[in-house]
Amino acid sequence: MREEDKVNRGIPPAVTVIILTRDRPSLLGRAVTSVAGQDFYGRIQVLIVGDDCAYIKPGIFRAEFPKLRLWSFNISGDVFTEASILFRIASLRNLALSQVRTELVAFLDDDNRWAPNHLSSLYETMIETRCPAVHAWRILVDESNRETIVDSFPWIKDRTRAIQRFEILRKLGLMSKGTAVVRDRAEAVYNNIDYGMVDCGEWLFQRHMIERFPFKTDFSRTDESNMIGEDDKLLSDLKEGQVPIACTEMPTLFYTLGGMSNQNHTRSRA
Repeated sequence: MREEDKVNRGIPPAVTVIILTRDRPSLLGRAVTSVAGQDFYGRIQVLIVGDDCAYIKPGIFRAEFPKLRLWSFNISGDVFTEASILFRIASLRNLALSQVRTELVAFLDDDNRWAPNHLSSLYETMIETRCPAVHAWRILVDESNRETIVDSFPWIKDRTRAIQRFEILRKLGLMSKGTAVVRDRAEAVYNNIDYGMVDCGEWLFQRHMIERFPFKTDFSRTDESNMIGEDDKLLSDLKEGQVPIACTEMPTLFYTLGGMSNQNHTRSRA
């Protein structure tokens, strides 16, 4: 039986969840807890990749989560000489993917978490649509895990441009005033420009497919100023490769604003 047929025929799959982390052990524990709480009926494996994190050891979290198959490795700071954080993230994702052998692959960053039905709803959509790449929607939250309302696009630092982008996405239906839900879409065209976006933590992939599209590691200054990340480049490659993509239309990723995001554009919902 071909690997790509296993998922389509409904055989209970195994999924590897790749978690990248850097110096945030408490948040990492919360992310792993959300993976352990999934109602997905297949086998779940977790691969933790430390970005220069000395505390990432082979047996981390195994006592706390005995039902998960956990393994991990740490990459020291001098392995990747390129200074760009986007380069490091993309390189770490590619390195992690090279270690995966399960039928399905998902990603979760250490500061985010999933609703219990995240993987199961993605897999059900994959079965129903026969698409090898499916994604969810996300809910924006702050560092205290409170839903966060935005009035501009939080991933662009320039306030004027961020407001302009928010208005475009509002017209396209991806973002709305007064809600923390971002209704990501693979394709969203406005004035002949595609504003489609999907965060890496929203995806579930068939491994044979994602292996065809490794994360791009080349980033220009324009990419960095516009916050064009490795997940944006991946989405472009998937569309260029005409990969069938489906969406659950369910907000099951809790996405924490912070880090590379501009938190000045947000307010929390108490």
